Amino acid sequence: MSAKMVKSAKVGGKKNAKGENAENIVRYSIYGISGIVAVCLLLAVVFLIIPDTVATAGNQKITRDEFVFFHTQAINSYMQYNTEQTDMETFLNQDLGGGVTINQLAIASATQQVHEYAIQYDQARKKGLSISQDELNNTLNSIKKMLEETANQYKVSINTISKANFGLPFRKLAKIYQKSLLGDKYVKEELTSSTFTDDDYMAYYEEHKDQIDRVTVRHILLAVDKEKDSEIKIKGIEDKANELLRRINEGEDFEALVKEFSADTASVENGGKITFARGRMVAEFEKFSFDNEPGTIGVVKTDYGFHIIEVMEHLFGYEANAELVKPKVPIENYQAKLSAFKEGEYAMKFRSSFGNLLKK
Repeated sequence: MSAKMVKSAKVGGKKNAKGENAENIVRYSIYGISGIVAVCLLLAVVFLIIPDTVATAGNQKITRDEFVFFHTQAINSYMQYNTEQTDMETFLNQDLGGGVTINQLAIASATQQVHEYAIQYDQARKKGLSISQDELNNTLNSIKKMLEETANQYKVSINTISKANFGLPFRKLAKIYQKSLLGDKYVKEELTSSTFTDDDYMAYYEEHKDQIDRVTVRHILLAVDKEKDSEIKIKGIEDKANELLRRINEGEDFEALVKEFSADTASVENGGKITFARGRMVAEFEKFSFDNEPGTIGVVKTDYGFHIIEVMEHLFGYEANAELVKPKVPIENYQAKLSAFKEGEYAMKFRSSFGNLLKK
């Protein structure tokens, strides 16, 4: 399990701000050369505003370069949702409600990510962990190769592309990635070195069972378009659902009927079968599936239409979910430790000038 999987993402972007997935490094290039120039101009302004050291976390100084790196990653994550291709300044200054802009969310995300980065690096250093020059070179060479491909495509320098993706010229990435890779090594060790008992796993299950328990059902969806379908047509679809229920109860093959009639294309190839936890399906579908014993078959109406649902299995209790629970306990344990570090030994303190910038 990679450290990426446990990076906190409570604020902001949906992707890890450190950009470990090399395939995503050049994602910003989809906005074209004008977008690349725009982000470089934005970062040029940021470079002038942010002091060399923006904050401390324990005895770790957080530098301007490090903050810019994470801030750029956060901006790029949000820019993926700029489907209307609005200019960058307008998009980032959109008010999402309560006076909060997209750029403020990006700043919050960057602040959180750089805070964790500093903690992980310092803990790795204290534990005597290290990365080899080959490990670092392999990562940097992989990044450089893809940056060069994009630079060649747009006929610009590699540093232009590097700044668009990371906020920094390529030569400055080595130090950040060295600390980042070392921090990842610490996280991996934390996740793999801790030992837990069955009582620990069962306690976790009991605390989270409402999110863990699952059901397996199979269903046929007869779709309804509430905006276009007449009441007569909807009644006909309902009658068809009841007819299919009768045919199933009389012994017809459920999966054959799925292939012939179901509008839920995602589940057709699996015979209409799906396994899910609470909160994943519309309320009526979920209630029928969780409240009825395996073997129950019925017609359920939802906003999507009429479903013929057969409850196949209840995956309730720790034993049924042990393989899901066991990987989660080390992650929760690590996250609790990280939160304690953030609030205690590594509480983050901003320089006053940078704190004023955050309020803007």
